[in-house]
Amino acid sequence: MVVDIFSIVPAIYLQVFTILMILFVIVGMLYDFIGGKKLEYTIRDRKARGAKGFDIKAALNAIFIDIATSAQFSKCSVQRRASHLLMMWGFIISIVVLFIETFVTSLASSLSIYYYSLQALLLICWVMLLVGALWFLPQRANVRVDGDPVYKLRRADIFVLNVMVYAVLGVALLWSINSGLLIASEVILAAFLSSIAFLFISVPWTKFPHMFYKAGLIIQDKMEKGKVESRLPGE
Repeated sequence: MVVDIFSIVPAIYLQVFTILMILFVIVGMLYDFIGGKKLEYTIRDRKARGAKGFDIKAALNAIFIDIATSAQFSKCSVQRRASHLLMMWGFIISIVVLFIETFVTSLASSLSIYYYSLQALLLICWVMLLVGALWFLPQRANVRVDGDPVYKLRRADIFVLNVMVYAVLGVALLWSINSGLLIASEVILAAFLSSIAFLFISVPWTKFPHMFYKAGLIIQDKMEKGKVESRLPGE
């Protein structure tokens, strides 16, 4: 018999928890961008380059081609790019699925025809995330360039370790609820929610904001290159 998550924690509590996590991410990003001077640097850099307006076509091209395929890693090893893709899409899709299950509670019910499809998708995403993170550890610059051992961790590695814990606990939670183990599900769910809370509360001190900042720079660079290229024929 499948354990119903909402019998352990009512849906309304999980929904409030989700909203709080979103607020933590927003506040953490603002703290990093403003307090870390990144926003000030970006504005100053755009003025120095003479960037004006917003090119929606170039921005969409950057999002769906460069960012979605981790094109910025094309000059790096195939392993580094592949590990980044696995982590990125495993994380994004799993968070989206959890969000949908939390707010569209009928889909999370074991009586729903979509239940096992969503659980399978979550399992695939968490395995992708875990494989990508484990694959990424030997690809880090301090390991490949500086010669540090793989187990030597730095502050920048906090996010990768966080998502690994999140993925492992996610897989364990799927196993416990589908095995009908109520007590195990309660314990693992508490640990799983704690890992999510730590993941998002620690945003200002990890590389989480860096992903958005890097994406913004890619979009900006793409827009500026597009404008330069569009002026060439008429010059």
